[in-house]
Amino acid sequence: LGGIIVGSECVMSNYMLETKEDGDPLEAIAERFINTPYTFNPKAKAEWTVNNVKRMGIVDGIVFNCNFGCNYNAAASRIITDIIKEKIDIPILMIDSDLPGELKGQMRTRFGAFFEMIRKRKK
Repeated sequence: LGGIIVGSECVMSNYMLETKEDGDPLEAIAERFINTPYTFNPKAKAEWTVNNVKRMGIVDGIVFNCNFGCNYNAAASRIITDIIKEKIDIPILMIDSDLPGELKGQMRTRFGAFFEMIRKRKK
């Protein structure tokens, strides 16, 4: 379809945050976990995303995947995407999914339309 993933909250959260190596290891692990975007309130999560998108400088769009059954993500997704839209002019696709491979046709259509919108904006 033409998209390239340049970042993922899961990956970015795990690899961009350092774990202190001095002091109590359990405290260091706990502090790192508390400071991951997964544990942020919606506003802080949106700000973290905006800052990383600006820092990367190569992002044309954001896909926000809300896993079905994750009540926090479902409730916070609209708040997060609204804040991101206020801060930066970037297309955002919100998708709801449950299991990998589910709704392949629908996802292909939505991603195809999203990539087409991005291509038109770049012209």
